[in-house]
Amino acid sequence: MVPKILILMGPPGSGKGTQAKYFANFLGYTHISTGALLRDILNNPEADLEIKNEATKILQGSLVADWLIYKLVFPLIEEKIKSGTGVILDGAIRNLTQAEEYGKFFTDKEFWGEVKAIWIDLNEAVSLDRLVTRRECSGCGDIIPYTEESKDLVACPRCSGVLEKRSDDKEMAILKKRLDGQGREAQEQIIQYFKEKDVLVEVDGSKDISVVTEEIKKILEIE
Repeated sequence: MVPKILILMGPPGSGKGTQAKYFANFLGYTHISTGALLRDILNNPEADLEIKNEATKILQGSLVADWLIYKLVFPLIEEKIKSGTGVILDGAIRNLTQAEEYGKFFTDKEFWGEVKAIWIDLNEAVSLDRLVTRRECSGCGDIIPYTEESKDLVACPRCSGVLEKRSDDKEMAILKKRLDGQGREAQEQIIQYFKEKDVLVEVDGSKDISVVTEEIKKILEIE
């Protein structure tokens, strides 16, 4: 049986967001992207000022305060699990302190038996190339990676929305800062934490998107 809490991790550009959206749709799970939640706050004129000020850190490639991540994500996980819906976490855990806090939350709510973490590995050079060339749909939010087939697209294949670079992908200095904070070396303690909990599996994120999808299906033992 597929676990109800799937945690997709990996460096920027590894495709974790793309895979999260696919599996959320495939499994009927709720996709929880902290990046999307934070961008929603920035676009909400009625958002609490303290929260909005903290959320602006993502525009500089910095991590927001842990308390805001917990405030956004923990109630949402509990709500969905109690309603019988699984969740897929995308970019939710960025440091060891956060991993341990999630672990306490899973323990308190007796959720550990429903957790599977997947690290999508990718080296820094490939990560940077993907971030520089990818685009996002202004309508549905789909990420469009650069390929020979997609390079000339001006509209989203799904909803016909405008394709544009994400605001946090435009500055090279910000991209490199994100890679420094979210690459394999920076995330090694998190990887080891979930390995020790015996819930983490790694996949090679340099392969084609469809190949990575099939490897994750094998991990989850689904067709």
